[in-house]
Amino acid sequence: MLDRYDIFYGISKDTKEKFLYWVYSTFFSFVILLWINNQKGFLFVKTATNLREVFSLLLSVFFLGLIIYFIAVNVLIYKDIKRFKKRDKTLFIYTRVLNEAQKVRVLKNIYVRKYLYTLLSGNAENQELTLSEQQWKYYHKKLGTPKTLILKLKFLHLVERKIKDEEPLKDKEIDFVNTLLFSKDDTELLRKLEKDVKNKRMFNKIFGL
Repeated sequence: MLDRYDIFYGISKDTKEKFLYWVYSTFFSFVILLWINNQKGFLFVKTATNLREVFSLLLSVFFLGLIIYFIAVNVLIYKDIKRFKKRDKTLFIYTRVLNEAQKVRVLKNIYVRKYLYTLLSGNAENQELTLSEQQWKYYHKKLGTPKTLILKLKFLHLVERKIKDEEPLKDKEIDFVNTLLFSKDDTELLRKLEKDVKNKRMFNKIFGL
């Protein structure tokens, strides 16, 4: 449900949806179990002899599963954060000049983002992006207009140059690099873009466009 990325960089939409599903499921299961088993105890965990008891048994197992899931997830969160503090914290940027390991990882992520922004800004050489108008709107809504992407590219070039030349980073640049270190959004969006382009080309080929 939660992991170190949620803790340090905000809870994702998918995680929020799962958490709300767990809350609603637990609440309604609890209410229904109280209503069905008010005189026989809260949970029904014995052999069912009629349809009502079968329903009560299934609901009791479901409720217990939700509780066990909650406990297990919290244990995993604790272990994940503990492991993060021991091992992965070395990836956080605290100084204004990066060490070699940080430099390699940050530059790799910068190259991915630069490539993505370059494609969607319309500045790529020999660009062959065959996207529909709706798809263009989706990516520009997600990342910004072509003009905005060009400005973002300038900032990326600046950070890249400072990292390569080992120039001290400013506070906002350090925050940007820390966020970039653990972000998977660019890679996922680039995969989606490549898939959309491939599907569009296939569509055009089939219909002779």
